[in-house]
Order: sequence, then structure tokens, then C-alpha cells
Amino acid sequence: MKARLKYVALSFAMLFCEGMAFGQSDDAVVMRVNGREIRRSAFYHSYRQARAQSADEVLTPERYLPLYVDHALKVEAALEVRLDTLSDWAPTTTKKLRLWLDADLEREATACYERLRQRVVAKGGLVKPAQILFRLGQRDSKAKVAAARTRIDSIHGALKQGGDFAAAARRLSQDSVSASKGGEMEWLERGTTLKEFEDVAFSLGKGEMSRPFESPEGFHIVLLKDKCDFLPYDSLRADLLAYVDMQRLRRRINHPGPRRSTADGPVGGNAMAAMSVADSLAEAKACEDMLVYAICSRQVWAKAAADEAGLQRFFRKNRKRYRWVEPRFRGIVYAADRKLSAKDVRNRLAQESQDGLFRRGDNAVVDRLVFKMPATAARKTHAGLYEGVYGKKYTTPKQLDEVRDLVVADYQEALEREWLQSLHRKYKVEILRDILLKNENN
Repeated sequence: MKARLKYVALSFAMLFCEGMAFGQSDDAVVMRVNGREIRRSAFYHSYRQARAQSADEVLTPERYLPLYVDHALKVEAALEVRLDTLSDWAPTTTKKLRLWLDADLEREATACYERLRQRVVAKGGLVKPAQILFRLGQRDSKAKVAAARTRIDSIHGALKQGGDFAAAARRLSQDSVSASKGGEMEWLERGTTLKEFEDVAFSLGKGEMSRPFESPEGFHIVLLKDKCDFLPYDSLRADLLAYVDMQRLRRRINHPGPRRSTADGPVGGNAMAAMSVADSLAEAKACEDMLVYAICSRQVWAKAAADEAGLQRFFRKNRKRYRWVEPRFRGIVYAADRKLSAKDVRNRLAQESQDGLFRRGDNAVVDRLVFKMPATAARKTHAGLYEGVYGKKYTTPKQLDEVRDLVVADYQEALEREWLQSLHRKYKVEILRDILLKNENN
């Protein structure tokens, strides 16, 4: 599952982590990207940050290397368009580090927290689920679907008899991120993942396990680990400060101003040399992360959201990737004083008509006439009034707006892959692998 607390989590590693000590005599150049030298200390500082936050318990420097190269290429792309010179945001001396203690920044973070808390509480709070997932492809045969259903039913039966949920998730779940944690997922708010999943997760009590159910991703069993209205401020403070600081950066990039000097003198100079090695590495990594965020926003995220024609093309090409667990009815619900023919409905709709896309439970008339639910589910009508529908049932979405959020996310991933491929072709990357991986624990 891709669900995360998106309102506080940034897409890159935390800006500032614990410092690492590197001997300067061993700080050799291990990589060149478009001629820009990258030293061993910079690579291992970034690697240790990634390992500390990764769900991959066996993330090695060699496995991390391709990710770091992609990151370095993005930095190069940002430098080429001179994002580092657009404003005075670039970190300088220890002043940038002291921003974390800035009272104004704290006030912004507190206000942001309160807005988030009110929004989340209004939507039903937060849940922390654990899951076992069997994935299903869009074109999987009925036999494969039936086999998956039988298997997950069997696992559910074993869990009801006292089986260990975490052990089963580690061994069987096909969600690799949560499986490594015994199925445990991040805190989840409504509107951040699949509705089918959220409906089940939010219906459970703490410690309660669901029956197997299906979503467009496959079959799930959910165990609710915890639930609350919202998380305490202290537990989110670091992420909120990083988020607010990044928002300031984005405003500066969008509204550039003149470069300023600090009370200690001009930006740059010999000030950085006075910092500790660990602080220097944190400063450099923070600057790179900010550049990557800005260039990704420009090249991928904002571009995907604004490219309506591209989204439509991507949806048409990949429409079969998206499916619904239950069919939808697209059409018109009408009310009239007499029965209407299809031609009447098309040409002369009554004022009470309603057209759109309906799921089971969205409209009582559709439920009764299309989905064949009991008549008691229908709402009462005026005496002598005819209610009817005109349209068609669909098992897969036909229009982009029906699955826009999923398509935008997939389109962003596709754009980022294409962009990275172009960067690999554009910039020469030289890796001194023997030096980079030598004594990697140092």
C-alpha cells in the first residue's frame, strides 16, 4: 500500500539526521556526475539516512547506489537550471540549522498542526492498520481469483484459531513494505488510499480483525492495531518543522528576491569550514534535498497534475489497469408524471433528473432498479410519480474523473521514470566502485 501521512511526510529523507564522523584522509572522490565530484562521506551520510528510514532491513550500500545516482542526477538537473541561485534560501553556516529553534517557524508549525488536526478529526480520525495482501492483476483469470480467495479464506480461518498475524504477514503478504513489519502500516486518514480498504479499516475496533475482502489491489485481511482522533504535536513536530521550512523554500523559489548577507558576513566564504564535519554533511544534504524537491515539483508533480491531455492519453492507454470490485451504473435517474421512453429521457428530462456515476448505496432508485436491492431500500415518492433509470452498468471505469487520483499518481511515476532515463542519457556518471564499497562499515 502506498498510504502514508502525506500531509507531514516529505518524499525525501529528513533534512537533518544525526551526524557521522568520517576521517578526512579517507574521504576520497567516489563518483562524478557530469563532472561534479561526490565524496565518500557524502554518499555514506545519505546511505545511513536512507537505511535508518527504510523498511528494507538488508539495504546495503551497493543496493542503495542506484537510488543515490538517481538523486545525484536530479541535483544536477536542478543546478543546470540554476535553482540554487533563484533566491537566498541556500543553507549557510549554522544559521540554517538554528532555524529549527526559530520561534516564528514553531508558530507556523503549530498552526499547521491545528489545521491538520481539525481536518483529520472531521473525517473520522486516524487508524493504524496491519494487513495481509494477496495482489490481483487486472487481467487475472477467474480461476486465479478463485484460488486467491480460497487461500486468503484459509489463512483467515487459521488466524481465527489463534494464528500469529504478524508472522503470517511476514511470510505470506504481497505488500513488501508492510510485510517486513509484520503487516503493520503507517497511520492512515480517510481519503489517502482505496475507499474499499478505508471502509473496512475505519469500521474495526482496536485489536479487531476483518474478514477477507476485495479491493482493486487484491484480497486483504486487516487487523486494526490502533486508532485515535489525531497524533500528539510532539510526535509530528520534526516533520511539521521540515514541512513548514520547505513551504518557505517553495515561496522563495516562486518569488525570488535579492541575495542577502548575514550578520556574520556574506553568504559562503570560509564560514562552512568552521562547522563540524557532521554539520557540513547535514547542510549539504539538506541543500541537495531542497533542490531535488524543487526540480521534481517542476518536472514531475506539478506537470502531471496540470497536463490534462497527457492524463487523458495515459488513462486511455492503461484503462484496463483500473477496475472496480463492484459494478457502477452510469446514467440518468429521472422522476416524471408518466413512464418515459429512452427517447423522452434523452430529449426532455424532468427537473428532478439526476445523471452521473452511481455505486451500490448511492441512490435508492438505482439500487432498486439496477442493482436489485430490496424495495425497502428505496426512498418514498409522491403518489403517482414514476421513477426510472436510463444508462448502463460498467465493471471498469470509462472516464478519467472516475479514478483521477490513481491515474495522477501512476502518471507521475511514469513521468519520473521517463525523466530519469533522459537524465541518465544526458549526464555522464562515473562510479569508482572499488573505492566506494571498500570498508563500507567505516
